[in-house]
Amino acid sequence: MNCDYLHVVPTTTALDALFQIRALISDKETTATHHVLCLTKTNTTAPLQQWLGHQVELHCHYTKSPWIHSLKLLRHFRQFQSAVTVFWDPAQYPLSAFPLLTSKSTRCVSVMTLPSSQDLQFPTMLGQRILQHSHRVIVSSDTLLKKIGAGVSNHQDVIHIQPGFTMPDTLSESCHNLRNQLGLKPTVQLIGCVGEFKPQFRLKESIWMADILQKVKGDIHFVLFGDGSQFEILKRYRDQMWQRERIHFVSPWKMSAELLQQLNCMLTPADHDGQAVGMRIAQALGIPNVAARSDGNAELIHSGETGLLAGTDAGSLAKQIYFILNEPQSANQFGHQAALKYEHPLFLNQFNQALNP
Repeated sequence: MNCDYLHVVPTTTALDALFQIRALISDKETTATHHVLCLTKTNTTAPLQQWLGHQVELHCHYTKSPWIHSLKLLRHFRQFQSAVTVFWDPAQYPLSAFPLLTSKSTRCVSVMTLPSSQDLQFPTMLGQRILQHSHRVIVSSDTLLKKIGAGVSNHQDVIHIQPGFTMPDTLSESCHNLRNQLGLKPTVQLIGCVGEFKPQFRLKESIWMADILQKVKGDIHFVLFGDGSQFEILKRYRDQMWQRERIHFVSPWKMSAELLQQLNCMLTPADHDGQAVGMRIAQALGIPNVAARSDGNAELIHSGETGLLAGTDAGSLAKQIYFILNEPQSANQFGHQAALKYEHPLFLNQFNQALNP
């Protein structure tokens, strides 16, 4: 089987990787064929396939037996030897994915989106080998560029490209009004979070913040756009809280620009070393950003100019959200200044050049 690009992602809920893949697929200036291979599956893949579009074929051969999984991957991977292979976040690959080391692709590129501190300090043997044998490594921030460069054989092969994305302007099958969709009053203020439901994304903080803000500010609700291994854990945690009716979960494959622009603020509670695609979405749509203070987040948000940074605790983040909601003029100015700095064509040009030098 011949194809131009094979994207290998750790799971069907790896939002930061999948959003960038969709952006590459949607590039109208290329006629490349893209295939996406998911190493693990969290939920049904039908919504994801529909969201990616008909231009891409989605593959997922996950089984509980690591040996059967490895055998299926080996057979499947041999069909794409002529493709340019893009390994997304290889430090998160399961050990059963070791057949990926047999790649004889004409070109292999690795991409690091939002690695955890464990991924950086104690990378798996599989992930480290893939990084070292890649022709080029792409990272989402200058902070990661400095940290990952030391672990790759040739530092010149590590480059920084800010994440890009594309999403539908609207979805015909979805409600055009987010508040109506959630059964809320028109006056309710909405705080959004976009990301994979994993421990290092610290989404529990948003549940704590709902309780804090309710005591000082009227009707505030949090909308978590995402999915992942901690989805059921977060739902149970939400259901045990007094403010459980103020926390809503929405599938990431139902997001559209029209829905997201109804948010009053975008929250990133994790102190990432990379740049989260949720922050980039808010930047492009002119939504005020509030994020935990970290080197990666600070590269995108200039506090007091294009958004606000805060400490990593729920109280500090809630304080900055409270300011955004009480000062709509300042919030609009943050969003406007951030939108001026977003350059989608630059992402496509840099990424295509990295894949095809």
